[in-house]
Amino acid sequence: MSENTLPLEIERKFLIALPDAALLEDKSVQRLDIAQVYLRAGVSGAGRRIRRIRSGAEERFFYTEKTRVTAVTRIEREHEISAAEFEALLSERDEALRTIQKTRYLVPFEGHTLEIDVFPFWHDRAFCECELQSEDEPLPLPDWLHIYREVTADPRYTNRALARAVPDDTL
Repeated sequence: MSENTLPLEIERKFLIALPDAALLEDKSVQRLDIAQVYLRAGVSGAGRRIRRIRSGAEERFFYTEKTRVTAVTRIEREHEISAAEFEALLSERDEALRTIQKTRYLVPFEGHTLEIDVFPFWHDRAFCECELQSEDEPLPLPDWLHIYREVTADPRYTNRALARAVPDDTL
C-alpha cells in the first residue's frame, strides 16, 4: 500500500475553555458518550484501543490501531467490532492506562465537523479536535470557542497520554 492510499487521520487539536453545556447541546448535531480502553502494543508497534460509543439507545464498538507519521498525521486503521469482541479484547488492556471516559459533541462549522470532547476530570477545559484533508488546510473556528492554545504537537495531550496522567498545568 503506497502512502497515498494509507488510511490517514490528519487532525488538529486545541485546549479550550469548557463551553457551557446548554451552548454545546444547541450547537451540536450529535452527542456521543465514549469509553476508550488502551490495549498493550501489538506486534506492529501501533497504538491500539477499543471504544464503546453510546448515542441515545444505540451502542457501537470499534477497534483502532494508530501509527504516528507527523504531529498532525497518523495512519489510522479502524473497524467496527461486536460487543463480544470488545469484551474479549479487554483481556489485552494496558493496565498502566486508565479508561478514558468522555462526552463528544459533534459541531458542524464552515464545512468541518468540530469534535468537542468533555472529560469528567476537567471542570474548566476541554478539547476541540478537527479532522482535515491535508496538514496545511485552513481551519476556521467559531468565535464562541475560547481557545487556550493548540496542543496538536504536545504529547501530553493525546488521549493515550491522558490515560496515564492528566497534565496539571495552569491555563
